[in-house]
Amino acid sequence: MDFELTDEQRMIQDSARRFVAKHYAERPAPVAQDRVDAARWKELADAGFLAIGQPADEGGIGGPEEIAIVCEAFGRGPILEPFI
Repeated sequence: MDFELTDEQRMIQDSARRFVAKHYAERPAPVAQDRVDAARWKELADAGFLAIGQPADEGGIGGPEEIAIVCEAFGRGPILEPFI
């Protein structure tokens, strides 16, 4: 089995890690359980993370492996938004 990331997967990984470093350098204040930080949610969407794992014919990219790559990167920061 080859566990090396493809170039596209490395790009996704780098992008997710940079996003965490930029937006979560400090621990954010938790939001109420029934609310999502709309501005941060838009940033996640604009960066393309919400398209990860969606069908390509609907504008999505990647699959389960790419979801895992993003989740790993997001796990390094205090991401409070419900990514999955």
